[in-house]
Amino acid sequence: MDRLSDDTYPSSLLAASSGYKEQSIYVSHPDELIGINNKGTNLVVWVRDVKPALKKWLDQELWCALPGEPFRLTVQSVRQVLADRVAQHCPTNSPGRRMFIDDLIMLTRRFAAIAGMAQMTARLVPITGSLDSRFHVDSVAQRLLTTYVGHGTEWIDGDFLGDTPPDHQSDMPAADANSLITQLPQFSVALFKGSRHGAATRPLVHRSPATPGPTGKRLLFCLDGGR
Repeated sequence: MDRLSDDTYPSSLLAASSGYKEQSIYVSHPDELIGINNKGTNLVVWVRDVKPALKKWLDQELWCALPGEPFRLTVQSVRQVLADRVAQHCPTNSPGRRMFIDDLIMLTRRFAAIAGMAQMTARLVPITGSLDSRFHVDSVAQRLLTTYVGHGTEWIDGDFLGDTPPDHQSDMPAADANSLITQLPQFSVALFKGSRHGAATRPLVHRSPATPGPTGKRLLFCLDGGR
């Protein structure tokens, strides 16, 4: 599957952000995700785990039938659309499936409130095989990502970007930048600014991992606001 985002990291943004470091912060409570609206913050990571029943459901790979194409959500339709979409493609009812739906609804409602948007674009993406893993920025105002199965999204520490941009044709940046790559833990939630966010001096530079994970599969939930 191709990367979910839009733009390989452009050198023009490097010039604009040279010498300026935006902050990435980790939080332990979902209420703190609102910190993404602070000036100078380009990424907030909510470090969390999920209940054993949800993990068991995810381990059964019933989610593999989910289609990966984008779909629209409104604040009013969140519960109905997400519940119908999961039930349609994962028809066996179980506590784990209900927890999955509830988790998606909770994340979507929080994202809508933080971003101040009544409409969003969502994707529930099952991934197998190798990926397009070039570093890039997203042509959105804000994006939420969480990985339910497999390896999480990777990003580059901002200090690297004041000197040399990632190679646009390579799956990896320069060798001396490898140590600055950070990976989102499974189940944790990343909320970050894209290139269309008016207050983002330096949008987050990130990529999909080169491999899905130990099982060869990955399940990613993505919410976009402000395309």
